[in-house]
Amino acid sequence: MEWGDNAAIGDKVPAEYLPEYTKRFTQEDLASLWHWHALPLGWESMPYQDFLAERHQLIAGVIREAFGRLRD
Repeated sequence: MEWGDNAAIGDKVPAEYLPEYTKRFTQEDLASLWHWHALPLGWESMPYQDFLAERHQLIAGVIREAFGRLRD
C-alpha cells in the first residue's frame, strides 16, 4: 500500500478495507503477495495474536525459500 492508501484507511480493520484494495490485483498476483509477505489465509479476519503466531511460521518459510533460491 502507498502512503495515501494508509491515510485513507485510517483506523479501519483489514476486513473492512481489504476487499476494495484487492480489486487492483489478479488472483495470481494476490497469491504471490500473500506468499512473499507471509500473510496466512484469512489474515484479515484473524485475532491479532493468532495472526502473529501463524505469520511467524510463514516468515520462516519465506526466508528458507529465499535462501534456497540464492543457493541455487
